[in-house]
Amino acid sequence: MVFIAIQTSPVQNWLAGIVTKKLSKGLGTEVSIQKVNLSLFNSLNMEGTLIRDRQKDTLLYAGNVKLRITDWFFLKDTAVLKYIGLENAVIKLNRKDSLWNTAFIEDYFSSPGPKKKKPGGVELKLRKLDLKQVHFIKNDLWAGEKMDISVGNLLVDAENIDLRQKLFQLNSVEIDKPFVEIQGLPALRPDSLRHRNKGIDTGMYLNEGNLRIIAGKVKIRNGSLFIDGNLQKPSANFDGSHIQLTKLNGTLENIRFIKDTLRAAINLSVKDRSGIEIRKLKTDFRFTPQIMELANLDLQTNKSRLTNYYAMQYRDFNKDFGEYITNVLMNARFKEARIHTDDIAFFAPELKNWKREVFLSGKFTGSVSDFSIADLFGKVGSTTQVSGALRMKGLPYINKTKIDFTNGTVQSNAGDLATIIPDLKEVTSPNLAALGNFIYRGSFNGTIRN
Repeated sequence: MVFIAIQTSPVQNWLAGIVTKKLSKGLGTEVSIQKVNLSLFNSLNMEGTLIRDRQKDTLLYAGNVKLRITDWFFLKDTAVLKYIGLENAVIKLNRKDSLWNTAFIEDYFSSPGPKKKKPGGVELKLRKLDLKQVHFIKNDLWAGEKMDISVGNLLVDAENIDLRQKLFQLNSVEIDKPFVEIQGLPALRPDSLRHRNKGIDTGMYLNEGNLRIIAGKVKIRNGSLFIDGNLQKPSANFDGSHIQLTKLNGTLENIRFIKDTLRAAINLSVKDRSGIEIRKLKTDFRFTPQIMELANLDLQTNKSRLTNYYAMQYRDFNKDFGEYITNVLMNARFKEARIHTDDIAFFAPELKNWKREVFLSGKFTGSVSDFSIADLFGKVGSTTQVSGALRMKGLPYINKTKIDFTNGTVQSNAGDLATIIPDLKEVTSPNLAALGNFIYRGSFNGTIRN
């Protein structure tokens, strides 16, 4: 059913009727438009546009829709849609089973097969997408996820968009004030169907739809990203199940999202709700269901700077980041890194009273609670230096942490050691301060109480 209320001339009424039939042909749903303006026989502006899905729920409402179509499109069987502009719009996607409420739209705009000629309608060959004040709501009760996205302005310059091939080739994307909120929900889908769909089983976790996204450059201004892996209340410190990032600014270049792997050259800054701030993150980024890798890294936080390689490995992103200290395995190669314990304390709050800056080089593997460092060289304070091979198991509980230090050299004094091992302040006999600076060469196995 198509209902049109148009305040235009009779000619425009006639053209608008043809345009609306072309846009609605094959949809089998309700479309209402308050006002239509046509110009140059290839430009269509619609005000107060409402499109409902097959269940009569709102699929799209837009205060203003701007379309650029083939010249003299109203005289052609098939019109090519090259430009879409949306202003003050709301888009709602939802599903309770394996089919989205947009399935009929996807069928309509998909290219025909090689042996089947598609009847007249609208062919999508999008080159420009221009969004202003657009709100997108995706309620996926089947998979157990709700996504709420809004954007102040978004401009896409596309090279090729092919819905049938699920290919998105983009020259550039500019995004102003994007907001993304992802909420984990109980899923209606049985666990046995977790990696299956009604069509082809792609076997993928991040990219179940098997999309191919290739983009030259994405520029983000003042963005926000909230991820809640569960319905529990977040902790005061960094909580991997409740990430809230604000003041996101930067660029992503040479983006590739193919199969289950996302790659990009990243240069950005952002702040987490816990207080940890990434003042600069410049890296060659790779993200898969099992690893987040930052190669050629330059990371600057509140009081720290890390170079030049860092990776985090996990089995399940949401679950393991909620138990970051034990479940996330890190692999790092640091060169003259500067690490402040205040920054580590966002993840391991037991270290917040250390108040020390560590200069570090070495090859780090393991978790916060169980790690080893090969080719270690570290400097703490004005005097303390450490080199050798180190393994520590038991953090953040420093008094119970087992320390295995081999082929080592330690240079320090009682004042520096007392800031790391507070119990030394209680030792009066012998007079440790009288030792001055000392050098120890050898190995050590035990706890700080030894």
